[in-house]
Amino acid sequence: MKRFLDSSEELSGKDQGNNTRYSRRITINGETKTIAEWSRISGIGPKALRYRIESGWEEQDLLLPVGVQKVYITVGNQTKTINEWSKEKGLSNTIISKRYKSGVRGEDLFANNRKIIQVEIDGVTKSLSGWSKETGIRLTTLLQRYNKGKRGKDLIAQTKKKAIEQLSWDL
Repeated sequence: MKRFLDSSEELSGKDQGNNTRYSRRITINGETKTIAEWSRISGIGPKALRYRIESGWEEQDLLLPVGVQKVYITVGNQTKTINEWSKEKGLSNTIISKRYKSGVRGEDLFANNRKIIQVEIDGVTKSLSGWSKETGIRLTTLLQRYNKGKRGKDLIAQTKKKAIEQLSWDL
């Protein structure tokens, strides 16, 4: 049975399909269309759109590309996206996301877990960063040495190559 807008205008097949009582209409950004229409416009399959709607996605997130979804995290009585928490807490999205995926919840998501390692050499105590600045040895090198158990002068000893370079400059 063909449908008509008025006595002279016939509806296309797509319009007829959208013009039934079974067509589910949703409003996104103030614009109401059927799921089929939103699917054609966005390129997101109708099943994916239905799933998003039934899963309680926010209106503004329904048309996000497939594979992109916002994760909402609640800490205390505040619910925000990872991006919003990142901006507020000064941590990268990646750190918060990895912690969340590994099961960390609450304020622990935002804990500053960075340890400052203090080392005493010849009665002088400094952080590894401080020793790095003083000796010119990269911080990562000092950290590797520290993790291998080197302490004291062994930690900040120049490599043989560096010692030879230094001698050649002194001559």
